[in-house]
Amino acid sequence: MRTFLTLVAVALVVAGCTDRTGDTPVAASFNIGDCVDISAQVTAIDCAEPTAAYEVAIVLATTAEPCPSGDYREVEKLCLMLNALTGDCFSGLDGPTPVRESCGVAEVKVSLVQHVADAACPAGTPLVYPEPAPGRTVCLTDL
Repeated sequence: MRTFLTLVAVALVVAGCTDRTGDTPVAASFNIGDCVDISAQVTAIDCAEPTAAYEVAIVLATTAEPCPSGDYREVEKLCLMLNALTGDCFSGLDGPTPVRESCGVAEVKVSLVQHVADAACPAGTPLVYPEPAPGRTVCLTDL
């Protein structure tokens, strides 16, 4: 009987983890500026780790709310921006598991990071993140 009651309690807790709209509280455990690993599930991680390719820019209130215009990657009600410094190199930005790695084997290099939205990139492709203010522009060049 005790096992049955424990299973019922666990089922009630799990059922309470999703509201009627299907939104999950995953995003509630993250703050703006947290770095995340999205390779298996969204996990907070030290920003210096190679798999910490993204940083939380915005926590959405619902799954119906979209990320603002920009180059955000939306995962689990989080709007993510590239966690990058000038000189960092990445592979897999278009795939499910991007990673920071040695420039000798990477696909792109961060040529410039500017803490303002819509800044001009002297060369390469800009990734623009208008929020949080003052925004961020990350300039990427192919390797």
